[in-house]
Amino acid sequence: MLRLDQAGRADSLAARALEQRPRDEALLLLRAEANFAAMRDSAGYAWYDSALARENDDSAHVMWNVVWMIATPGEDARYAATRPTERRAFFEAFWGPRDPDLVTPGNERIAEHFRRLIYVQQTFPLQFPMNSFFYSAGRRALATTWTRGYLQAMASHGCVSGVDTLSSVGFLPEGSQDAALAAAGLGPDASDVDSTAGAMVMRRAGFDARGLVWIRYGKPDVRTASTPDPARPCDNGIPGSSAIDVEGWLYYTAAGPRTIGFVRGTGLHLTPTDPAGDFLFMPITQRQVESGRVLLRTERTSVPAPLNAHLWSAVFRDAGSLKGVDVYFKAVPETAAVALWDSLGTLTALARGPGLLALHVNPGRYNLGADVDSSGVLGRLRQSFTVPFIADSALRLSSLVLAADTTITGRLPILSAVPADLTYPAGHPVLAYAELYGLASDVDGHSHYRVRYTFVPSRGLMARLLSHRDRIVLEYTREAPSRRIMPEQVAIDPQSLPPGRYQVTLEVSDLVAVGRTESVSLEITIR
Repeated sequence: MLRLDQAGRADSLAARALEQRPRDEALLLLRAEANFAAMRDSAGYAWYDSALARENDDSAHVMWNVVWMIATPGEDARYAATRPTERRAFFEAFWGPRDPDLVTPGNERIAEHFRRLIYVQQTFPLQFPMNSFFYSAGRRALATTWTRGYLQAMASHGCVSGVDTLSSVGFLPEGSQDAALAAAGLGPDASDVDSTAGAMVMRRAGFDARGLVWIRYGKPDVRTASTPDPARPCDNGIPGSSAIDVEGWLYYTAAGPRTIGFVRGTGLHLTPTDPAGDFLFMPITQRQVESGRVLLRTERTSVPAPLNAHLWSAVFRDAGSLKGVDVYFKAVPETAAVALWDSLGTLTALARGPGLLALHVNPGRYNLGADVDSSGVLGRLRQSFTVPFIADSALRLSSLVLAADTTITGRLPILSAVPADLTYPAGHPVLAYAELYGLASDVDGHSHYRVRYTFVPSRGLMARLLSHRDRIVLEYTREAPSRRIMPEQVAIDPQSLPPGRYQVTLEVSDLVAVGRTESVSLEITIR
């Protein structure tokens, strides 16, 4: 029913069947798909969650069978090793980092995936899974010969050169289709020329090579007929074939344009008795091989995020724990959400809302997701993030922050007064704040240390090295009863900081344990 655009009918039939089999995860999943197809996402999420709640009993792997085609090789291996009682946690980790809008409570990527799945099942169904190309090494050898001739025809039309054509680098062995899939992590090793990876992947998915790309990246930004490379459009140059036998897709990505080509099995015209073929991958240049690796290993959401997100972060030791770390974020625009996932995709910490966002985590390497929202317009940031271990056994510093208010004290009030874009009004004092950990103490239980604040105008590396007279240095010697967390703050006179951009460095020297120094820095703007 879903393939016939009858989402309401599919949902109704699944509802009636559930009256007899209320714990059937396949029927629950069908109701989720039907509601996503009908753009009733709230209901779709509810039915998907109901299906996920019964994943412990999913011996047929119903839930995995509809998402494996967007999984990474690592995720595929982890699913195979996951016990039934752990599958719900696995799927939460699978979808969490894919969430395109952390500000909202739902995960729009789930609904988007099922709408794409229904579309490719309707538009790119595998019609001839028994095509001899997948099973005959001799036919693949003929295809290789044909492909070399095709590349020569492309070169004669000025579409590829002898430098980047794949025939010149020998990429197209007998198992060219399997090699393309293996390069993307979807099949066995490319040297296994007798494998049937192409048939296995497409038959398992139920759609052709175009569908494998569409379900990850959605509608191409440019789609051309008769040439497999939209970046180099030309006549297709295949004797006896039509424009409907060749396609080229182009996607604009953050790393630049990516193109990928496809050819229909009938376009090969190897034997007159062959049935009509399904579309196969057809890279014609080394750049397209690399693009194929990217497009079949990564994915792109259609949820737009045109805003440039400005995010400030600071790391401090947790006052009540020897190992925990408090990480603070503030964003522009102010309404934001920040999440940290571990290497397996498990959500470690999440905070949403306006103003200062605080996460309590253990030291380690994480994947950071940060989204900002301005009246419904989204900005998105995804990158790696390291939370350092702050030990008592050595001198360590927190992040250095500068607040726009010099009348406040205490970590949280000061952090709340830090501008998210680190821009400060000229003619107003600023308050520098940091925390010192691991200071040594003398026999009387006191710490002695020296702090030095250096403001260097950001005018290029050579200018900073040569313009020592432009540096602003503030130095203080301090003595205080030893504490596990030693706060350090100073109000900086506005006359000391003319307008400009500065690299601010705080250097601390322990005067009891001579030779122990540590420094941190950040960039600010006085405007």
